[in-house]
Amino acid sequence: MDDNANTGDSQVWFLPWNRDRLSLEPLFKLADDSIEQIRRYRDDGDVITAIIAKAEVIGHVQVISGGTREIELKSIAVLEDHRRRGIGSALLRTALRHYRALGAERVRVSTSIASFDAIRFYLRHGFRARAIVRDAFSIRNGYRPDAMIDGLPLNDALELEIVLRESEGPTSKGP
Repeated sequence: MDDNANTGDSQVWFLPWNRDRLSLEPLFKLADDSIEQIRRYRDDGDVITAIIAKAEVIGHVQVISGGTREIELKSIAVLEDHRRRGIGSALLRTALRHYRALGAERVRVSTSIASFDAIRFYLRHGFRARAIVRDAFSIRNGYRPDAMIDGLPLNDALELEIVLRESEGPTSKGP
């Protein structure tokens, strides 16, 4: 993964993260309000990081295999000072391109229905709504009962997906 991007005055490299993920916890906390959930999935799957000069990690995307052909985008975040420069989009495109090349057919992601910015981000990148999961952000899942996003309760999740390639199942030739 030798992708890189020039976002303004800094060169950004997108590289796999092969070190301890505990050091990435501030990024995981930007993407998920439950430290309990983060600790459950933090070490799963693959992580690609966005790195600028002096090896500073400014963003990440985590992908977990959901089977041989479906993967889950579990976590994506960019530090606040580096947002709105296309780094999150570049991280997402890098991950999608990488997993498409590995044969993945679908990528799914889940986000709060109250997170309009996240929903807009995924829709802009070709994701489509798949399902609503009621009470995904409940106390039993490690979330605070009073958790809010822009004054809206953090309760239900919207699952979205993008098709990277059509399934290569059996074809019917008719009678």
